[in-house]
Amino acid sequence: MKNCYKKWSDHLVIGLFITIFMLISASTTSPLFDNVYGWDSAYFRYIGTSILNGKTPYVDIWDNKGPVFYFIQAIGAINGTQNRNISFIFLMETASLIGSMYLMYRIDQLMNPDKKLRGFRF
Repeated sequence: MKNCYKKWSDHLVIGLFITIFMLISASTTSPLFDNVYGWDSAYFRYIGTSILNGKTPYVDIWDNKGPVFYFIQAIGAINGTQNRNISFIFLMETASLIGSMYLMYRIDQLMNPDKKLRGFRF
């Protein structure tokens, strides 16, 4: 039972560290930087909001990115695109980074079974 709590506490510490990292470094989506949108980020948010308002990509609005990218931005714009509070775009970015870090660690464990990372166990 104690090992189970240790495992979950390791997950929470790593998740908290990644969230703090994203709050500081993701300046275009972090709620700490409420007036910084960047050139591309502002346009992507506009396209995501336009899709939610019923416009059709490549007919009513256009850019040279793939359609999946626009629909990801539309999902992220569901609760708004302002950085004044935590946006869904920021949550999706943070969850993606946590998932990527976990997968990289697991792949490393599978490729190098003799090498152990001391302290953290997933």
